[in-house]
Amino acid sequence: MLWLVVSAVVLVSVQILLLRGLGVLKWESERESESSSRRFRVSVLMGLAATSIYVLAVVKFITPEAGQQRSEIERTAASQRVAVDKRINNLVALANHRNALPRGRTAEEIDFAMRALQEARSAAAAGRIVEANDRLEWADGLIQQGRPYVVEVLYGTDRRATPQVPLHVRYGSERGNLETGVCSVSIPPWPQHKEGEVESPSRLWNVLHLRRSFESPYRHVVLLSTDVLTDVDFVDELRARLERRQPESRTIFLFVHGYNMSFEDACKRTAQLWFDLRYLGVPVMYSWPSNGSTVAYPHDAEEPGYSAENLVSFIKLLSSCNRVRSMDLLAHSMGGGVFSRAAAALSTSGCPIDELVLAAPDVDADVFARDILPVLGRLAKRTTLYASSNDKALGLSEGLWRHHRLGEAGEWLFVRHGIDTIDASLVDTDFLGHSYYGDGSAVTDDLAELVNHHTSPSSRRRLVPMQSSSGRFYVFSP
Repeated sequence: MLWLVVSAVVLVSVQILLLRGLGVLKWESERESESSSRRFRVSVLMGLAATSIYVLAVVKFITPEAGQQRSEIERTAASQRVAVDKRINNLVALANHRNALPRGRTAEEIDFAMRALQEARSAAAAGRIVEANDRLEWADGLIQQGRPYVVEVLYGTDRRATPQVPLHVRYGSERGNLETGVCSVSIPPWPQHKEGEVESPSRLWNVLHLRRSFESPYRHVVLLSTDVLTDVDFVDELRARLERRQPESRTIFLFVHGYNMSFEDACKRTAQLWFDLRYLGVPVMYSWPSNGSTVAYPHDAEEPGYSAENLVSFIKLLSSCNRVRSMDLLAHSMGGGVFSRAAAALSTSGCPIDELVLAAPDVDADVFARDILPVLGRLAKRTTLYASSNDKALGLSEGLWRHHRLGEAGEWLFVRHGIDTIDASLVDTDFLGHSYYGDGSAVTDDLAELVNHHTSPSSRRRLVPMQSSSGRFYVFSP
């Protein structure tokens, strides 16, 4: 009620000053005439009467209305919390009856869903309904069958937009200026989605250029939309996504793709990785202008030098958001080349990189040892290298460049102080053996343990330490 008293006093003061300014109001000390004195007293009484009417009106009409509005807001918030709690209880009950769950659910998936439900309950109790619903959607997708999960991936790219691709894809393989935006990717519900797979229609439909006609979010990983944002809007969007998360989860998962990957494929792979790794931070990707063709290696090999500066600018833009707690960066194949060329500039930028992961990097090992390794300590808290002697793509690259590649294992396994080297040669993978980092293998599980819990290699459950003349490295247990 204090504001009512203050407003009444202000109203009386304004009325007195107004009357005095009009010459109606004069003080007794100014020897005013009797008639002026009468006018003064009448005016004061009228002002007091008006003020009383005003106060009564506020008390009778405005105050109850404000109270009703506050009550309505409180009732709405309470009903939202009740709805969230009811949905949480239903999902907890379903998760506890594992025989009732769709086939393909694992204990790990259920445990992760239960963790998400606990986060949702805590957020609802604190009044953070948006965050609670976000966690609920995640848990619902893990527990229940039937609905695709939509992942919104923030992106930066120096590809040029072209009308020759569908509008929702937007970008081709030509060089352009740095652009930022957000794309939406659907992940099919379990059991349609298998960990490590980017489900798509049969390759026959690709050959016949009919793939899009047969794509379904309920069976395939599908790029739904791509929206361009200004740098300011991009940072605002990133900030909003981070603020919806718990403080410890205000992190970024940044994926820099490799050779033979279109913009559309990069969006899908980023969403699939983020989803399968069960990463709680924000998914982000950087897409450089790869041709997206197996036979276009010479074209792709020329692009890291062009894109490195733009990658630096993009990472600095991410770091400019004051809500970013840290960043975990995964660079695959030739994406490792893009990152390596940007490393020197990034090492002095203060970018908060926790985990730097180089998976099957197509990088000259000697150049890396001479130019990049010395700056890694200033660039990231930990650097992890995954290499394999079964990587046929890197074998072809070595034949072309005539220099050993950083992602090769066997005789040329790169083991140095300041980098955790993981030999993935024992891991089953596809024919080329180049995408083992995200294909649902033991590497994917190890990567999840690394980026989610920041566990050292000596403590990760699938790794076995080995010793070479250059130092310690790790292999996957058979």
